[in-house]
Amino acid sequence: MSPEDRSRLRKQMSEQAVKLAVSSRWDEAASLNREFVRLFPDDAEGYNRLGKSLTELGHVSEARQCYGKALEVDPANQIARRNLDRLASMKDAAGASLPSQLDTRMFIEETGKASVTTLQAIDPAQAATLDAGDLVELRLQGNAVNVHSKAGGYVGMVEPRVGLRLAKMMEGGNLYSAALVSVAGNEIRVIIRETYQHPSLIGRVSFPQARAVATNDALVALVGGCGELNGVMVISGTGSIAYGFTPDGRSARAGGYGQWLGDEGSGFTIAHRGLIAVMRAADGREPPTAIRERVLSQLSIA
Repeated sequence: MSPEDRSRLRKQMSEQAVKLAVSSRWDEAASLNREFVRLFPDDAEGYNRLGKSLTELGHVSEARQCYGKALEVDPANQIARRNLDRLASMKDAAGASLPSQLDTRMFIEETGKASVTTLQAIDPAQAATLDAGDLVELRLQGNAVNVHSKAGGYVGMVEPRVGLRLAKMMEGGNLYSAALVSVAGNEIRVIIRETYQHPSLIGRVSFPQARAVATNDALVALVGGCGELNGVMVISGTGSIAYGFTPDGRSARAGGYGQWLGDEGSGFTIAHRGLIAVMRAADGREPPTAIRERVLSQLSIA
């Protein structure tokens, strides 16, 4: 098997294992993860997934062994260490399961009703306490939708591509449920599903399939320059605008209203005021300006 094929297989098996876990199909998840760690014995997350499946099936002793293997592969793996601590006093009990797992009926695929998205501005300490399949809460803060654990701790912010629209839908009265799909270091993916549509939003889709989003070009420039929706951006080109956004969803802007209402400091404004100075000097209404000859020469005016 080529390195490319091996990498593709690892990704495919990982994604399928997560789907089985989200659906609480623990027997199948355990079988798939056993095969995964056989093929990829250097993957700590594979041992973590297998440990999770075995715990749900009540095979605590074997689950502890899996988490131990994960720590052998990655001694700094906090998910494995936390689960070993949690299982230290537990005993095998066939059929046992832990609370707060998904009601899978909530996440049946339905176009426009559910979406998997990535979190930003993650709190590493909270992330270390979570596993794939854990239920989480969505909370509005300004224009942002933040994800919190059931205990109330802040986990991260829904990426703006999804969060900005979701915030408007939540403000309008829609209700949503959410659960973690995968937790891998600083990358957390969450599945969000619409559970109630407010009458005023009938006909509006929570999660459009289209990837294109019409928005202010200043927002695009901010994300492109900062790598995330967090920071301050100032543009002074043909036009001008200052725009800022914080991880908790607060935003502020100044300018960006076009050449007739604003654009102070822009290339257009500077050129416009320069031409006005030249014309007023030519009329004798203002003192001569040093740029007069250059402007006339550039415009081929004698």
